[in-house]
Amino acid sequence: MTVRALILTGHGINCAREMAQGFGLAGAESLVCHLNDLSEVALDDYQILVLPGGFSFGDHLGSGRALAMRLRRAPLGQTIERFVAEGKLVWGVCNGFQTLVQMGLLPAGTTLAPNASGRFECRWVRLKANPASPCVFTRGMDVLELPVRHGEGQLVGEPSAALVPLQYCDSQGPTQSYPENPNGSVLAGAALCNETGRVFGLMPHPEAFLRSTQHPEWTRHKDLASRFGTAFPSEGSGLAFFRNAVEAAREIGFCASV
Repeated sequence: MTVRALILTGHGINCAREMAQGFGLAGAESLVCHLNDLSEVALDDYQILVLPGGFSFGDHLGSGRALAMRLRRAPLGQTIERFVAEGKLVWGVCNGFQTLVQMGLLPAGTTLAPNASGRFECRWVRLKANPASPCVFTRGMDVLELPVRHGEGQLVGEPSAALVPLQYCDSQGPTQSYPENPNGSVLAGAALCNETGRVFGLMPHPEAFLRSTQHPEWTRHKDLASRFGTAFPSEGSGLAFFRNAVEAAREIGFCASV
């Protein structure tokens, strides 16, 4: 059975091709669709809807707000609501996460605010997965590293701890301290999911770490692996998100036969 992902692009969305590569490596088909062409695509033919990172509509009116207003508009808004109700997956990365919050697809009472540092944060961070979360995207994960690049990623409000599937951490565990927590998020939250775990938004960029050689210290990691006689992985830890998404999509039974 073939899993299909619909990946949005256009009007300032930057990372669609990288997302498509991730799904290809995970064994899924994907269509990168410009926002202007959405009316020509049947969302029902897909199991995963992806809102990549970038600066949609130049972040006018606020990060993700203009895109959220466009996606909520009838009849597309009702189609997305049905998509979610059927247990299909919706994934937002960075600006896509901001858009999901603006659309109301993630828990009420939480939002994303400008970074507490008052500046754009662009670097790699350490993350810890929350084993108590229902999030299907983070299954089997523990501690990993991914890059962030955002100016408005501070999770504020009172989210349920179980709905925060990824947390910024240091060597001791989840932390509120800067710079390990790059934006000051409550509960050290780097991500948020809904109660089903099938609508998921995160600020870090998994699509930017599909191969181990994309890590800025990969040569050191390879040297250490050689010294200790361990295997140096070819995959970056970001690819696990795509594999988990594809596996979770297969569970719902709407996949196309090939």
